[in-house]
Amino acid sequence: MNIFDDYLASLSDPQAKCLTEEILIWVTEHYPDLEKRIAWSSPTFVAHGTHIISFKATKKHLAVTVEGPTIRHFSERFTQLGLKFGTMNVNFPWNLPLNTELLTDLIEFNLNDKKDLTSFWRK
Repeated sequence: MNIFDDYLASLSDPQAKCLTEEILIWVTEHYPDLEKRIAWSSPTFVAHGTHIISFKATKKHLAVTVEGPTIRHFSERFTQLGLKFGTMNVNFPWNLPLNTELLTDLIEFNLNDKKDLTSFWRK
């Protein structure tokens, strides 16, 4: 996980550090073809030069960036799960278990929806 080591070391909250590392390992193991990088000071996973998913640990939650079309597509599900979300991010509270089914769906949606995209962000 070398590229994310400095980011993880910068997290002072042990729970945030542990859960963020767990999520990064999970994505790396389940999507080994995604390129790993740090973008906007956040662990980011990229396919063919386009953003798929990124993570930012905050005091209360892990902000998961997936972009507006993905947020809109899953907004009802986020609401049903009690997750707060904005225009680009959905927040995973630290006190909830890792929702790998939702992470899989977010990643798969972006991989499919952005398969022909050549820019980092959707326009």
